[in-house]
Amino acid sequence: MAKVGSTPTPGSNGNTQSILDHAFHLKKEGYRKSTIISRLKALKGLSMKADLLNPEAVKVAISMLPVTEGRKENLVNAYLVFCRQHKIPFTPPRYRRVERVPWIPLESEVD
Repeated sequence: MAKVGSTPTPGSNGNTQSILDHAFHLKKEGYRKSTIISRLKALKGLSMKADLLNPEAVKVAISMLPVTEGRKENLVNAYLVFCRQHKIPFTPPRYRRVERVPWIPLESEVD
């Protein structure tokens, strides 16, 4: 007979409490609600790919994500603040935003 109970989400490694503690830390530091929410989502996504207490694993996880350089930069910034709060030594990798040239339609395409 199977045991009844909840099964942990695949990829979840018990970082939920430290992420919630980080949210409270951000609130105390005066970050806006929108910033807190976006950083928590970033950390939650990273926690599914790597252990947040292992900076090298997080670096590898970020580098393997199929997202833009700008998104990777945001993830690194969110994780950097998390590491500072938890006193985890972390040297952030370099990601730079790539400026995209805006598409301007020709006059014949507008008509």
